[in-house]
Amino acid sequence: MPFTILSVDKSGTTGAELSTMLKNMHANVIHAEDEEEAESLLLGKRHKINVVVWAVNNPESKDLEFIKKIKSGGQHKSLPVIVISGFTDKKHIIKAIEAGVNEYIAKPYDQETVVKKLYKIMGITLERTEALKLSDDIMSFSFFEMLDKEIKGASRGAYPLTIMMGGIQSAGNTPVEPNDSEDLLKALRTALKCNLRGTDTCFYYDTSKLIILLPFANKQGAEAVKAKINKLFDTNSVIQQKNTGYKLNLAGVSFPEDGKTKSKLLEKLEDSFSKCPLNN
Repeated sequence: MPFTILSVDKSGTTGAELSTMLKNMHANVIHAEDEEEAESLLLGKRHKINVVVWAVNNPESKDLEFIKKIKSGGQHKSLPVIVISGFTDKKHIIKAIEAGVNEYIAKPYDQETVVKKLYKIMGITLERTEALKLSDDIMSFSFFEMLDKEIKGASRGAYPLTIMMGGIQSAGNTPVEPNDSEDLLKALRTALKCNLRGTDTCFYYDTSKLIILLPFANKQGAEAVKAKINKLFDTNSVIQQKNTGYKLNLAGVSFPEDGKTKSKLLEKLEDSFSKCPLNN
């Protein structure tokens, strides 16, 4: 069934990118340049808008105030809103959440993240997304490039950053079959992309591990994320179909407490993971 997305962006870039991303997905993308035009389209009867994607390009703009206004009541109270922004400081993200934003996607973003967030909000099943053969790879950045970017951002913005490593382990003395590990990690990564925040990213570290970057998460927040991931591993139907008795092992380090450089953080993460008992 076709759905309609309202893209709000003065430059028009976001709407053009969405149209390209969704060209095979029966999506109708309409564009507004500002709050006034967005309000006119939302209140008009010509389009039944299912989701709003709002590009916030200026942290001092009134975009979030307008989003809060349309989400505060009336017919658009439950309308999903996704913000796309290059501003990743904690204060700005919290302000967006308080305004009623459903998802916050940091620039630069990859196509798969945006499409899966839209599908999640629209209630379209993951199986259908997979059937569209979206790439499993992050298009814009390698893991090490993204880690550098996140460390620099956390340092400049004075906010915490947690790096988490996950791997499959046997509950007993039986070694983990490589194919089993790869299948489970792939299923877990797919599930994580639809359940973590838009600011979080997940990468293959090697064929036997995943790494998850969690900006704005301190050690306490990381524990909550760890519990969420463990629950997901235990309850996700796709993972359970593939799991023949394996357990998930998770370890994490935080910037700046555990290190301020990429090499130091990864060294401590590897050490913590090798010594970490099973979490389940």
